[in-house]
Amino acid sequence: MRKRTRQTWRGLPLIDVAKGPDAATGQRRGKACGVIAIGDEARGIIALGGSARGIVAMGGVAIGAVAMGGAALGLVAVGGVAVGLIASGGAAWSFYPKRGSGPDEGPTSGSSPEA
Repeated sequence: MRKRTRQTWRGLPLIDVAKGPDAATGQRRGKACGVIAIGDEARGIIALGGSARGIVAMGGVAIGAVAMGGAALGLVAVGGVAVGLIASGGAAWSFYPKRGSGPDEGPTSGSSPEA
């Protein structure tokens, strides 16, 4: 299935949908590219698909500033396997320091607030 709007923004179609194989172009997977891209392989500002890359990406494998999916990589990542500045999920690696885990957090010798 292929569907693309005629309206564009900075050369990209506003909505591009490409799912499944296309005999006319010989594509085995739908490759969508647009402001809003929906397809097997989606690239856009908002990307939704099996493999999604965009500012906001949602899909099986998602890469973007905000990424949500089975495997997610981004500044904010949520997914089964998530890697990001802020990450949440089954197996999540976050680079944002947690409170109380820094070198200058916690009690120091002789300067306890209870003392």
